[in-house]
Amino acid sequence: MTNIFLFGSLRDAGLLECVLGHAPIRVSGAHLPGYRVARARGQAFPLLCKKAHRQGAEGLLLQDLDAREVARLDFYEGAFGYRREPCEVETAQGMRVCETYRPASANLQPDGPWSLETWQAEWAPIARRAAVEAMGYFGQISRAELGHRMLGINL
Repeated sequence: MTNIFLFGSLRDAGLLECVLGHAPIRVSGAHLPGYRVARARGQAFPLLCKKAHRQGAEGLLLQDLDAREVARLDFYEGAFGYRREPCEVETAQGMRVCETYRPASANLQPDGPWSLETWQAEWAPIARRAAVEAMGYFGQISRAELGHRMLGINL
């Protein structure tokens, strides 16, 4: 079983349900110390940035995910060039070892704060519709192929 910390758009319940194929079963609030969530320059999506930030990056901890749930998350996030990396988050029950998604490319630069609420107001309906189509390709095409198709899906 795998634990994954989500800090960005997958904190949107509707989008997460589309990607997982169901609502998460074990989920709790968590903070990733030493990081902040920033908007990627020229983009609507977020990325984690190292920063001495007392509270840390806010997010959700998905606990005890099975292999299929992880594969679905990897498929979706991988289409955007994100990969899982280990981390340790703070929860109400103490520190938990988990993984989070980080961009494989170092070319992305932060450009100001990223807000889930702002993203939801501007992008959530489009992202949810795109995720339904994207996840329909799960098990049929590669993450890289989905990445190419996402350009057309998001239009």
